[in-house]
Amino acid sequence: MSVFARRIAVVLVIVLLTLSSTSVFADKSKVRQITTIAAKSQKAISVKETGTQELPLGEERLESNPQTENAPEFPQQNPTQNPQEAQPDINPQDPLPETTTIPTPTLLHARTISDTEIHLEWQIVSISETIKLYEIFCNDQLVGTATGDQYNFTVTGLAPATTYIFKIRAQGQDNSLSDYSEALSASTLQPVAIPLSPPTQLRSDVQSDTTINLSWKVSTDVPTTTSVTYEIYMNDVLAASVPGNETFYTLTGLTPGTSYSLKMRTVAEDSAVSDFSESIIVSTLSGKVVYEFENMPAVTNTGEAPNLLENSQFSAGLLANYPADQLGDFVEFPFTATQGIYDLELRMEKSSEGGIIKILIDGEPVTQTLDLYEIEERTDSVVTLPIRLDDKAEHTIRFEVTDKNANSAGYSLGLDAMYLSVSSLDTYEPNDAPETATVMNVSQLYESYISSSTDRDFYKLSVGQSNTYFLTLLAPNGTKYRLDLFDANLQPLAVKQIVNGQDTDLSVYLVQNSVIYLKVSVADGMPISSDPYRLRWSISPLKQYTYDDANRLVRTEYEQGLYRYQTQYDYDRNGNLLKRTTVKTQLNP
Repeated sequence: MSVFARRIAVVLVIVLLTLSSTSVFADKSKVRQITTIAAKSQKAISVKETGTQELPLGEERLESNPQTENAPEFPQQNPTQNPQEAQPDINPQDPLPETTTIPTPTLLHARTISDTEIHLEWQIVSISETIKLYEIFCNDQLVGTATGDQYNFTVTGLAPATTYIFKIRAQGQDNSLSDYSEALSASTLQPVAIPLSPPTQLRSDVQSDTTINLSWKVSTDVPTTTSVTYEIYMNDVLAASVPGNETFYTLTGLTPGTSYSLKMRTVAEDSAVSDFSESIIVSTLSGKVVYEFENMPAVTNTGEAPNLLENSQFSAGLLANYPADQLGDFVEFPFTATQGIYDLELRMEKSSEGGIIKILIDGEPVTQTLDLYEIEERTDSVVTLPIRLDDKAEHTIRFEVTDKNANSAGYSLGLDAMYLSVSSLDTYEPNDAPETATVMNVSQLYESYISSSTDRDFYKLSVGQSNTYFLTLLAPNGTKYRLDLFDANLQPLAVKQIVNGQDTDLSVYLVQNSVIYLKVSVADGMPISSDPYRLRWSISPLKQYTYDDANRLVRTEYEQGLYRYQTQYDYDRNGNLLKRTTVKTQLNP
């Protein structure tokens, strides 16, 4: 080996020993310096089999070796690196590459959870630190994202029994995107029918002439996550839909005196329905005029005005609560009604805060006092009072606080509704038309009332045998009644006016199987009376005759119409008639 070659070898050994004692990557400038020295050293050496030649260190040209000229070329290694882990020559100031290749997610698979959810899982990309997120696509629509270290996602809000196509892709920190994963199909489940039960204990505690209150117990088997409504059917027709948290409803706009078949069922938000509840038959009131206090206008009161309370136990579902707070407080409601005698029914709430009140109709008391305090029972109380209304165009009813029960906490009044009906003294109602006429029997006494200026009482007599019939009508004092007689075709036969407690008698020959109608009414413009009228048919009487020992007629007796007639005959010693006296006695019912 020449002197020059030995010098180069020594230099290389020194360099290698120096690098072995320090980190190759501690200082990149040293790596570049060493690399430069090694390169210049290689340029300064040319090995030939025929001999060696020493060249200056700065020479750029090297003689080629004939034996290595055609050998395959390999990239030069940095002499400071481990040959197994070659590192690039990197400058900290150099920019990062503009694009990075993101691996495609693999092993995508699905698991169906329900009729609206599918769960997806996949294999995390091995270099997860370079992944910012995964994009999840359903039928080519982006439906969600997962973080780079997440390997699952649940797709929700899907349609039941439906097949969907899913795929995902990764997004790098530099926003570069991978290819899509292989597409995967998955289907949601068939919807599971939720067993629903109808409401229970359907009932109606309160009715008016045009409203029916319904109450029920809610269904107990409805899942808390399911929203339901209740459907109310009236005569098999849907009448109302009520939210699932309600327990009563008021049907309105109904026909007075009519029966309705009512039932209910539960309907879920997915349109599932329960069976129907048991039907109930409920009738609206008839023969009554209903006034709901919460709807009556032009209320006059002291203190605070009435406020409304809602409850299934109240007529039409509402109550007017008058918060009286001292003695003398009152609330007054106007109402209209025709002249007549009525039964007044008041629905009022008993309460631990109820006061003691008096009730006045048109300024006149109709009861002593009512104590609305009731600590044990706080349901509606119905009070029935007989009243008489004159011919005023408008009437008033006033509730006035007169006292307070010692145990009551206040003076308040719970006013629900009032009903006016023809007085129960009007015995044979309804008989306001020939179709509803009261059937009469011969010799039976009928006693009844004309309860209002528009009241008409019809009676019907079917003749059992041909004979002369007598009819007597007795009118009450202080008014004028009218009696009309009609044949079977309602053609008038006779008209009679009866005034001031007088009576009238009619006698008429009637043929067997014929029909006669009577109509009793108050004459136009005349007041009604709180006293009854009396009416009786009789046939030609059978008279009873009484004789004395001398075979002289001393007494005759018979009944005709409303009366028993007794005639007494008095004679002198010689048998001459001195006096005849007739006594007329009214028959008892």
